[in-house]
Amino acid sequence: MWRAGLTPEEGLAAHDAAASLLAAVLRGVPPEARGYHGQLTDAEGFAAMYCDEVLVHGYDITLGLGVLYCLQATTDKEGG
Repeated sequence: MWRAGLTPEEGLAAHDAAASLLAAVLRGVPPEARGYHGQLTDAEGFAAMYCDEVLVHGYDITLGLGVLYCLQATTDKEGG
């Protein structure tokens, strides 16, 4: 939950908890289940929308936590 004086560590811990909860729910839903966030979608699409929201609003999140927002491109060892 957001509150005044939230530290970056607490904010990230809350995000991690929410992401873990979402992942657990998505693993448990039947294939025909649909979620809604502007449009109906299956579990995979709903997870993708969550990732999009974090990326799109990442600046807002870090601004609220008082930390620098800097996206850095990374690649794995396979070059992907």
